[in-house]
Amino acid sequence: MDYDIFGNNNGVVDEGDFEEITGSTLRYTPKFMQYVEVMCCDGASGTQVMVELWGSDLVQGTLGNSNNNAPAGRNWSFCWSNIQIEDKTAPVITPPDLTKPYNTRNSYNGADRNVTNWVNCTDKEVIGTSSNTDGAIANEVASNKLFGYPDIYGLECKGNVKYEVTKALTCDTGTITRKWTVTKVLGDGNTASVTASQTIHVRAQHNFSITVPRDATSDCKAATVAQLTTNENGCDLMAVTVNDQIFDAAIGDPFCKKNISYLHCN
Repeated sequence: MDYDIFGNNNGVVDEGDFEEITGSTLRYTPKFMQYVEVMCCDGASGTQVMVELWGSDLVQGTLGNSNNNAPAGRNWSFCWSNIQIEDKTAPVITPPDLTKPYNTRNSYNGADRNVTNWVNCTDKEVIGTSSNTDGAIANEVASNKLFGYPDIYGLECKGNVKYEVTKALTCDTGTITRKWTVTKVLGDGNTASVTASQTIHVRAQHNFSITVPRDATSDCKAATVAQLTTNENGCDLMAVTVNDQIFDAAIGDPFCKKNISYLHCN
C-alpha cells in the first residue's frame, strides 16, 4: 500500500508509517501523500469518517504544520471532508480448488495426507454414521484439511459462513455433499447470500474371505452342520444360508451321505 511507500517503506503498513500528533493518539498520514485510503472496516456501515488534507510549502527544508500558529511567511492551507462508509461489495465463494498449493496436502491428526475429493468407506472416523452431523467431514475445520478450503471474498469486515453436509450413502458407499452459504448485509441494507458445494465420493472397498469346512466322516444321522467362516475387512454386509440333504443307501442302512450347500450373499 502507498501508506508504506510514503512512510518508512519497510514492506509493511505499521504505525511507523504515520506521523505522530503531539499530545494526541491520532496520527497524520505519511508526508507528501495526497489522499487517504479508506476501507469498510474503518467504521460501521452508514457512519462517516472525517478526512483532513493539509499542505505546506518548504521553508529552509522544513515542513510547516497544521496549527494556526504556523510561522509567518510560510504558505499552508488545509481542508476537510466527511466520507460516508458503505460496504456494498457482495460476497463471493468458489468451491475448493485442489490444484491450489494450500489444497494439495495438509496435516490431519498429526499426519500428513493428500487432499482429495474422495474417501474410502473404511474411514469411519471421517465419514461417521448416516447422520449429517457426525464424522470429521461434518466438522468444518477438520473437513477443510481433508477435502480442501473454499475461496471466500468480501467478508473482510462483516458477514458469516454456514457449513453443512448431506450424506447419500447406501451400505456406507455413495456421496457426501459439502455446502457453504455465505451471507452478508450490504451497505444499502439488502442481504446478499451465495452458496458453493463440493461432492465427496465415498468409495466401496470389498475385502473379505470365506472359509468352507473340510469334508468329514461321522455318524450320518447325528452329524452337525458346520458353518462357513467369514472375515469382513472392507465395506461388506454378508449373509449365509445353509441347506443340507441326506442320501440313504437303503432303508435302515446306517450309512448315508449328507450334502451341505451354502449360499453366500454380500
